[in-house]
Amino acid sequence: MKLMDEKGWLFGKLNLFDLLILLILLAGVIGMAFRLLMPGVKEEERLTATYTVEMVKLDECYATAYQVGDTLYEDGVALGTVTAVAVTPAETAQILPDGSVGLVEHVMRYDILLTVTTDQFRLQDGYHVDSQELLAGTSHAISNGYAKAIGVVREISYQ
Repeated sequence: MKLMDEKGWLFGKLNLFDLLILLILLAGVIGMAFRLLMPGVKEEERLTATYTVEMVKLDECYATAYQVGDTLYEDGVALGTVTAVAVTPAETAQILPDGSVGLVEHVMRYDILLTVTTDQFRLQDGYHVDSQELLAGTSHAISNGYAKAIGVVREISYQ
């Protein structure tokens, strides 16, 4: 008895194409069963985190734009709630009357340090808040709905 006849039937009873479709369907069913029934596969654990964002040399209008309780966003994704705001006059290098160079407070520019708390922090292949990756030293364009500025993440701590 031949393995395959001239019409493509295996052992004269089973079509090779039908066998291929049957194997693909069987692999899909087995894959779904493993995905749905395997113990230990959990949804990602969300943690509470606090991080600081530093924005430097901003115009005077930004000094009062960010308030405690504001929700910060980046690209439409909520990053967290502002829990502390520290505003200080920006310092710039200037030639002093004695001819030396020194740092003086800028009259119309401010440095802003925001402390942000979020409960959407997760540790999976890095630090993430929702879908945004949050890394110390990276810049983020953050908005509270009224003002948008570019800040640098300085510190991240989580529980």
